[in-house]
Amino acid sequence: MRILKAEITGFGHYRQQVFDFDAHNQLFYGENEAGKSTLYQFIYAMLFGFTKKSAKKRDYTPQDGSAFGGRLWIETTTQHVIKIERFRQVDRGKPKIWVEDQEVDTSLDELIAPLTSQMFQDIYTFQQEQLSQIDHLQDRDFHEALLSLGISGSQQLIEMVKQEERTSQLLFRPRGRNLPLNQKIVALEHLQEKILEKEQQEATVQHLYQQLSEMKQESQQLDQQVQKARLKQQQFEQQRLNWPLYEEWQELKQSQPTTPLSLETQQEVEQIYQQYQTIRQTIQVKTDQIAQIEQDQTSERYFFYLDHETEIKQLKTHYLAIMNAFEEEKQLLRAQQEIKSHLDYYAQHWRFTKEAPPQSIDEQLYEELTYLEQNQMNHQQLSEKIKWYQEQQQQLEVDVTQLEERLLNLEPETTTIKSPLVVASLGGAIGVGLFFFNIWLGLGLIVVSIGYATMRLRHKPDHTAIDLLKEQWQAQLAKSAQGQKELASLRQEYEVLNKQENERIQRLQPFFGNAPQEQWYEILQTYQQESTRFYECIEQEKEIQAKLATIEPILTQTLSLLKPFYAWFSIATLPLDQQIQMIFSFDEEMQQIKLERSQNPSMQLAREIQALRQQEKTLLEDAKELFDKGDITQIDEVPLLLKQWTTRRENVKRQVELEQMLGQLFPKPIKKARWEQNIAENEKMLADYLLSYKEQTLKIQRLELELEQLQEDGTLDEWYQRRAQLEDEVRQMSVTWASQKVHAALLTQLATTRSEDQFPQLMARVSEYFSLLTDQRYQEVLFYNKELRIVTQQGQSDIYQLSTGTKDQLIMAFRFAYLALQQNYGPVIIDDGWLHYDHKRKYHLAKLFANFGQDRQVICLSSDREMVSYYQELQQEVKMFKEGM
Repeated sequence: MRILKAEITGFGHYRQQVFDFDAHNQLFYGENEAGKSTLYQFIYAMLFGFTKKSAKKRDYTPQDGSAFGGRLWIETTTQHVIKIERFRQVDRGKPKIWVEDQEVDTSLDELIAPLTSQMFQDIYTFQQEQLSQIDHLQDRDFHEALLSLGISGSQQLIEMVKQEERTSQLLFRPRGRNLPLNQKIVALEHLQEKILEKEQQEATVQHLYQQLSEMKQESQQLDQQVQKARLKQQQFEQQRLNWPLYEEWQELKQSQPTTPLSLETQQEVEQIYQQYQTIRQTIQVKTDQIAQIEQDQTSERYFFYLDHETEIKQLKTHYLAIMNAFEEEKQLLRAQQEIKSHLDYYAQHWRFTKEAPPQSIDEQLYEELTYLEQNQMNHQQLSEKIKWYQEQQQQLEVDVTQLEERLLNLEPETTTIKSPLVVASLGGAIGVGLFFFNIWLGLGLIVVSIGYATMRLRHKPDHTAIDLLKEQWQAQLAKSAQGQKELASLRQEYEVLNKQENERIQRLQPFFGNAPQEQWYEILQTYQQESTRFYECIEQEKEIQAKLATIEPILTQTLSLLKPFYAWFSIATLPLDQQIQMIFSFDEEMQQIKLERSQNPSMQLAREIQALRQQEKTLLEDAKELFDKGDITQIDEVPLLLKQWTTRRENVKRQVELEQMLGQLFPKPIKKARWEQNIAENEKMLADYLLSYKEQTLKIQRLELELEQLQEDGTLDEWYQRRAQLEDEVRQMSVTWASQKVHAALLTQLATTRSEDQFPQLMARVSEYFSLLTDQRYQEVLFYNKELRIVTQQGQSDIYQLSTGTKDQLIMAFRFAYLALQQNYGPVIIDDGWLHYDHKRKYHLAKLFANFGQDRQVICLSSDREMVSYYQELQQEVKMFKEGM
């Protein structure tokens, strides 16, 4: 490939500048800062793209806003002319390509292949930095750098071999200890030992987990039984509160007499009796009237009646309201009595009174009690943990004592170190190498695995059996010290919890008094329930009092109406309804007298009495069948029976009320002795369940501590995962190390192969160019016994004796010799940093460029006027940079 033309639109300080290039040797001359390096950077940017901006690199972006880029014409080895156009702002700097004036989509890398950016910079470009890198090397490195130049055109091949060796040495060495792969292998061995130990423990761990699962299931069942017993206890407490009502209910159920008459029949009997009473009273009244008429006397009762007839009329007018108030008062007084019995119970058992009502329970009290229970649980757990740690410490002391005795009695013994994991891990890398890389990598890994395994098997142990016992002894001592430290921490935590628990108990003690602490929570719940019921009773009592207050005026007015009759009739001790009925009877009697006084016919009264008696006889005859059903022999028995029937109806109503209230609370009849026995049995059962639950909880805690200790350093699955991860790391590092070793071996073999194939031709060209550059002073360069030798007229000498300038000429000879043997992949571009020789050496260098440029494109960028004169003397093309570019 050769460069034909460069057209710069904007690059550095260039604007609209065109450069034409000759196919052979040429010199571009210009003063410093004329733009020689800028021209080189433009060619590089057109071929390989714009470089990224960096603080360490010069920025060639035009500052006046001109388009950044241009065009470059090149001719490839296929004789095709290619035009490349790049602008940074267009398509992110991607090139447009024309082949023989036709735009194509082919990749530029394909068109200029095998030329790459690295080859262009390291092989085809001669820069001052490259000379400095080689010129200051020590003897052996300088020798290897020359060989690398001859083999690859640059010193990178030898550097790559060295770098691979250094990198591999930093990763692993057969006798190394602190290198990453060495440490990983040792860690893998220790990890496998730990896994074997954990596998031996796994059966115990699984058995303990099985026990733990069964114990938790039993604990759950015990907890359910505790809750069931507590619910029963609460039910018994409710029964205790309502036991007086229950006894009343049972008495009512047992004391109800049976009657052959239905309610309708009873009402019929009552009506017949009322009719009978009415007839008898009427007969009596008329009989008395006849007697009064015959005696012609004035009755005092009649005059009393006339004086109070108004009050009797008022009673009749408000009779229904009075009787409703009377019945309602009876029910309210009965309810009031029940509430009073409840309040008496609360005053006796809970000290709840209206003057000293129950305190409202603050949420903080519940929280304090909850914290106390949690604190006590933590307290118990800590106690068990401390006990467990003490047992462990005792066992550790026994182990330490036994190890000390063994150390005193044991003679030193040698031990062997087996490391099958090393071979296994590297053997795994072999498979990976064979599959993913090539046969060289596989063979290299095999050699590495076998060599390292042999080394480990032959390696003598660093510790004797005594050393191992000492390590165990020290480990147990460290474990004991750590245990003591943890034990002290636990004891301190135990004291803190104990102090907190005592403080909470002191704060809660005034509320619970002398009640056992295990009953506090139940007492608090019961207290809350009873407080609620107490306030409900107070509210109910207020409602009853309010209702009594509403009916009190009616009853008070009624009593004021009845008061005048107390002096005439002995009715003050009778119930209100009976008092009113007697007064109404008196009214009927007086009304009859009043009527008779108005008529005064004695004979008429006698006939009426006779009719009434006949009516009475007929009534009794009609009622005989009904009376026989109720076993009533005489009509005078009816009042007593009516009273019994009324009482029974009230008792039935009360019984229904009590059944609705207590039916669910007392589903079955029970004697008080049996009931108290059930309470005692439930309390004992609850105490037994609580004790069993507490013991089971402690067992679970102890078992969990044991499992926690066994798995303190991780579960078996976690250790398997660690091993898999570590094995993967060892495998990857082994592959990396083996790859580096094989890569270095391949590069070395490549250097050797190239040396054998190309060195005769290479050394012939080196000798030719070196002789030209030194004006025949050095006639030949030899490679003998892997050493470079210089032949002069006086004989042979090594290259280390050369002066700095002559070393530069030897380097130039090697680089041009390598290029002479290669295909024409690219133009040779030379920076004048290589031209700082004396005039003689500079002249011979110009001759080398002229000689080399006969069939290659050579572009020399120089600011040296002396070089211009040599080019002109040798009739080589010289081009001048224009001023103001």
